[in-house]
Amino acid sequence: MPGDHPISPEDRERYSKVLEEMAHRLRGAREHLDAEPTVATVEYTALQLRKVLELIVMASLVTNRVAIEGISQALARADTDQARRLARKANAYYWPKATEVKNDGSLGPVPDDEVLSEEEWGRAFGRASDLLHADNPYAPPVDILAEHVALAEIERRLTGLLAQHVMLLAGADHLLMGQISADEVAVITMHRAPEYSSI
Repeated sequence: MPGDHPISPEDRERYSKVLEEMAHRLRGAREHLDAEPTVATVEYTALQLRKVLELIVMASLVTNRVAIEGISQALARADTDQARRLARKANAYYWPKATEVKNDGSLGPVPDDEVLSEEEWGRAFGRASDLLHADNPYAPPVDILAEHVALAEIERRLTGLLAQHVMLLAGADHLLMGQISADEVAVITMHRAPEYSSI
C-alpha cells in the first residue's frame, strides 16, 4: 500500500529489548517494595523506577538514533521538559497508551487513575531522582516510609501503563502492542487503524 511504513524486524526487536529491560527493572522494584522499607530498599527502588521512566520516553524512538541521543543528554541534565519536547518532536505519539480487554471482548483504555500519565512523568522522574543524591547534612532526614509509599504508587501506575499498551514507533505506520506479564514480555505488530488516537 502506498505510504505504508511497516515496522522492521530490527526495530521490533529493539523495542522488545527495551520492554524486557523495563519489565526486569519493574520486577526488581516490586521485590524491594515488598521488603521492609530501609534507605537501601528505597534507593534501589528509586533507581529502578527512574530507569523505567527514562526508557518510556525513549522506547518509541528506537527507530531514531539522533532523537534518542538528544533525549539522553536532556535526561543526564535532569531536564525533563526538554526530554519531553524532544520526544514529542520526534514522535507525537511517543507516550504508550495503556489498554485492556473490556467485558465485551473489545480493547479499550485503562482508567486514568491506574496508569502514569505523560503529565505526571516529570514529577515521578524528579521524585525518584531526588532519592539518588547524597543527603544534605543540613536538610531534614528523608522520610523513608513516605518515600516507600510514594515509590509504590509510581511502580503501580507504571505497571498499569506498561502491562498492555500500544505504541506507535517514530516513522512507522504500524502499531506495536507490548505486554508485560509476571514471567514474559510479548510484542505484537498491528496495522495502524485511523482511530489510534482515540485509544
